[in-house]
Amino acid sequence: MKKSNKILTACVIALTFLAFAAVQKYKRSMPDRRSEQAEESPVRHLLPALIDFGDPNNIACRAMTPAIEKIEQLYAGVLAVRRIDVTTDKKTPARYKIKVIPCQIIVDANENEIWRNEGFIGADDIIISLKKLGIETK
Repeated sequence: MKKSNKILTACVIALTFLAFAAVQKYKRSMPDRRSEQAEESPVRHLLPALIDFGDPNNIACRAMTPAIEKIEQLYAGVLAVRRIDVTTDKKTPARYKIKVIPCQIIVDANENEIWRNEGFIGADDIIISLKKLGIETK
């Protein structure tokens, strides 16, 4: 009886190992959806978008927060607002050639840049620029 228990245990271990190996092989054969998702634009949208590039530890960038929040509230449903932390996202700032922070850009629905500001800017000045671009609140 002891010999049959040892054989049974060895078979269970072998089957477990084979099942694990098969699952790993299957996972390697599947396309990596995470890499496809990472390649998608963090600013993709159906509306024009204001993209605020900054560093949460930078004083000028932190000073921009109330202005960006005001724009986000005033233009809800008309303008998408995205915040990009340049310390954690290196691809997006490189894509838009960001050299100075804070930096705000407005892109159309096709992600073509239509306006840029480098440095601090108040909400009222952003609103003036949005009106010049034909982007109005609801």
